[in-house]
Amino acid sequence: MPVATAQGHPTVDFKSEQRHAVTVGEVVPGKDPNEELYRLRLFVFGGFASLLTVVMLLTVAWVSVTAYNVDWVVHEVDEATITCCPSVSESPTGELLMAYGTSAGVMLATEDDGGWSISPVVESQDASVTYSVSAVSMAIDDDGSPHVASIVYRSDEPDNRLIYSERTTSGWENTVVDEAVSALEVSIAVDSDSNAHISYAKSVEWMTSGGWGSSVNLTYATDSTGEWTIYDVSSKLGYNWIHSVASSISVDGRDRPHVAFLIDLQAGYATNLTSNPVSEVISWGNAGNPEIKPSRPAILVDSEDRVHVICLSEFQDVFDGPVTTTVVHYSVDEGLGSYENTTMTTTDSEFSGAATQAVFDPDGRLRLFYVNWDGVMVVTLTGDGGVVEETAHASDRETQGRWSFGLSVALCDDGETVMSKPYGPVGYLTDSFTLVERLSTATGPMWPYLTVVALVVVALSVAVVLSRKEFVNEAKWHKTLEK
Repeated sequence: MPVATAQGHPTVDFKSEQRHAVTVGEVVPGKDPNEELYRLRLFVFGGFASLLTVVMLLTVAWVSVTAYNVDWVVHEVDEATITCCPSVSESPTGELLMAYGTSAGVMLATEDDGGWSISPVVESQDASVTYSVSAVSMAIDDDGSPHVASIVYRSDEPDNRLIYSERTTSGWENTVVDEAVSALEVSIAVDSDSNAHISYAKSVEWMTSGGWGSSVNLTYATDSTGEWTIYDVSSKLGYNWIHSVASSISVDGRDRPHVAFLIDLQAGYATNLTSNPVSEVISWGNAGNPEIKPSRPAILVDSEDRVHVICLSEFQDVFDGPVTTTVVHYSVDEGLGSYENTTMTTTDSEFSGAATQAVFDPDGRLRLFYVNWDGVMVVTLTGDGGVVEETAHASDRETQGRWSFGLSVALCDDGETVMSKPYGPVGYLTDSFTLVERLSTATGPMWPYLTVVALVVVALSVAVVLSRKEFVNEAKWHKTLEK
């Protein structure tokens, strides 16, 4: 611009004028629309790249946290759908065996070189006769041979039948032990001589002055004498007019059978089953106020020949009031019984009528497994009066379908805990698994969400690539411009 001199004549600052002059086609730094577009594309590229990084990091964190919380994984054994919960055991040589019921009859699956071989145990030989299997229990003897007890209904027979199956060199030998039995449950144990001991419920009817009377009796059957003998245990214990019975049986080191039972609303323990049974009620139930509901008890014998009976008991003082759940642990050592009752933190386990099973973990702690509407739950007694509660396997009724309320748990020699899968195709759950199995279990239910995330990642990746291409072109143009 013109500058006045001392004489008053204006002069021209040519450098200043050149700095502000605009000619046709000349680019003004900071004002060029192409450079503004370049900066906008640079911003878009950075935004897409940052968003992609955030999405990837959140996905990895989500999967990692979910995988960390996986404690059990599912293994499928057979595509057939179960009609009752499978029974699982480990052979002396370390192979898993599973006995289960399907619409085709009673089947046995044996682990074989990483796979499974499946053979029929009880099946119909007549195409016109259909089988309905409502309960299965299996025990393995010291030689590794399976012994199977099942409750089977044939379409050409009027009642449920208790069938004992033993595998011989020529195949399976099936014996009808009893008829007119209840379809609820059956439990089998074998002693050191491979004799079978079975507890179950039998339907009984008799004539009274007012007409026919009926009951469901706790019953014990054994072939320890060389032939099958049946004993009515509940009648000898003074129980009459029973509506429901569930039981579990175990044999101690001296081949003596012991039974844990739930007779109506009383959970208890009985032994000396063949003559004058001795019993102990460990949890008394009540249908009124207060309402007390014991679960079906589990029974096991430890390495020192002590018998342990364990169940849950819900207590509700008033209708719709708070619920207190207690773990009832009764142990018997040489005829002397003792109790260890522990209150759980859960307010409503909803276990009523659900099966329970118990094992000792590798640390010698007693673990109780039970099924409720939320899935398979585990309660571990810590030994110091406390309990640890966890969900072993959550129930998803929409995808898993109907659940069986039976349950079978086995502790393997290597410390692995295995339990039968109580729904859908035949399978089992285990707490011993690889990293790949952990990730597969964690991501399985997440696939709908991971699919959406994958689509977002692909879209962002395409956007980043296209933005980068434009950004590189604009950067080259910008450098050329600066020269």
